[in-house]
Amino acid sequence: MVLAILLLVSMVVYSFTALERDEIFRKRLKSRANNIAQIFYYFDDTASTVLNRINANPLESLPSKSVRIFNVEGQELYGYNANAPEVDNIDDFVISKAILDRQYSFNMGNRDALAVHYNEEGRGIIVVISAYDPDGWRALSELRQIFIVALLLAMLISLLAGHIFSKQLLKPVAQMIRQVNDISSHNLSERIHSGKTKDELQQLATTFNELLDRLNESFIAQRRFISNASHELSTPLTSISSQLQVTLQRGRDATA
Repeated sequence: MVLAILLLVSMVVYSFTALERDEIFRKRLKSRANNIAQIFYYFDDTASTVLNRINANPLESLPSKSVRIFNVEGQELYGYNANAPEVDNIDDFVISKAILDRQYSFNMGNRDALAVHYNEEGRGIIVVISAYDPDGWRALSELRQIFIVALLLAMLISLLAGHIFSKQLLKPVAQMIRQVNDISSHNLSERIHSGKTKDELQQLATTFNELLDRLNESFIAQRRFISNASHELSTPLTSISSQLQVTLQRGRDATA
C-alpha cells in the first residue's frame, strides 16, 4: 500500500511537471511568434530577408526551429527550417484551427508547435512555429530517474520497516499463543497477560481470561458435586456391604 501511494504521488508530480514544461515552452513559442509577426508587418517586402538573418543566428535559443507564415487563404508567405532545406508540411486543418481559435497548439514529431493568427489593418497572417525543448525534456528525464531510484529505495525501506514492525506487532500474539498452550484442565487458574495497552489484543486477552474464569468455576462445581455425591453414597453402600457380609457368614443347611 505504501509503494502504491508513493507510485501514485510520483505519477501525479511527473504529470504536473510535464504539463508545466509544455506550458512554459509554448509561452516561449508564443513570444517568438509575436516577434516574427511584428517583424513581418513592419518590414513588409524585406521581411523574409530580415527573418532569415534572425532565424539563422547561431545564438538562436530554440533548437530545430521551424517557422512558416501563411495568409488566411492558406498561401505560404514565408518558410524556414533549421534542420532541412525544405520546411515542414502544414495542412489546412492547422490553418483553419488557428483562424477559428486564434491559437492552436500541436506536435510535430518530437517538437512542440504553435499556430497563431494575427490581423493588423485587415491583413491576416498565421505564424506557425515549432521547436525542440532539450532543457525541458532533459529535466523530465532526470525527474523520472529520480523517481525510479526513490521508489526502489522506498521499496527496500518499506520491506525492512514492515518486517521489523510486523515482528513487533505479532510478538504479543506469539506470547499469548504460548500462554494458551500452557493452560490445561489442571491449571485453569493460569491467566494470559493482557498488558496495559487499551487495544484489541488487550481486549482479546481479557475476554479469554473471563472465559477461563467461567471454565474454572464449572470445573470447581463439577468437583464439588462429585465429592458430595461420593460422600452421600458411601454410607448406604457401607451398610449394605456390612449386611451382606454378616449374611454370608451365617451357616446354611441343605434345605435352605
